[in-house]
Amino acid sequence: MILRLQETDYRPSRWTELDRMNRRVNRLLDEITNPKACAYPLVNVRTNEEGAIVTAELPGMRREDIDVSVIGSAVTVKGNKKVEDAGNEAAHYLRRERRSGEFERTLHLPKRIDRDRVDARYEHGVLTVTAPWNEEERSSKIRVN
Repeated sequence: MILRLQETDYRPSRWTELDRMNRRVNRLLDEITNPKACAYPLVNVRTNEEGAIVTAELPGMRREDIDVSVIGSAVTVKGNKKVEDAGNEAAHYLRRERRSGEFERTLHLPKRIDRDRVDARYEHGVLTVTAPWNEEERSSKIRVN
């Protein structure tokens, strides 16, 4: 008896899809078992010709507890979100999803940032960091003759 594999029996795209799904599940399990592995705070990064705008969700924090630093092309957001019931040891949680404690997140941008012109604002639980590109890194349009 000769066994012949048909073309439909092996599809590399199916294996690639399974591998991708396996990586997602592993990442989710890492976030559950190791809370520090979870990316916090949640951020959006937009870029244009002038620079980048980074927005981070930091609800319930005070300005004094947030630290923003820039080195080269990296923006780092650090902070310490205080636990609201730290003194109440009799409290038992049924569910605890809100994060507390120290955090640090570094975002690497595609170009160097002009540190002297960075602006950070915190309003309504959202941190907005405007990071202009360094003058040397800005692309300028050159007219072709």
